[in-house]
Amino acid sequence: MTMDSNAIHALLARYGRLIDQRRAEEWSELFVPDGCLQVAGQAPIEGRAALREFAANSPVGTHITGIPELRVDAGRVLASASWIFVPQGRSEIRAGLYHDEIRLPSGVSDALFVRRDIEFLPSGKR
Repeated sequence: MTMDSNAIHALLARYGRLIDQRRAEEWSELFVPDGCLQVAGQAPIEGRAALREFAANSPVGTHITGIPELRVDAGRVLASASWIFVPQGRSEIRAGLYHDEIRLPSGVSDALFVRRDIEFLPSGKR
């Protein structure tokens, strides 16, 4: 399997941009139809309809994603990246890690999430 890192980077960039712009329908289409989002401590969000509802009701703010580590494992593209979220109108900044399984459809340039796990890093005073 070859990895199209440009398509993967574009997917990761669109994820943050679309949810920040409140474009829930387009954001949900970044996942395969039965895709899954697992936010730490919450029930899995499965399928585009549930993903669309999650995005529409998510906190307003700005997502910033670090440069991902990409690898191929057993025919799957896996990505891990740091993230921060700056909520609008609040001073608390959240940080964590994304762990992704990504599908690169043959003959199509757009990569899609099969699964995204969101891990939170502990917050605290330094």
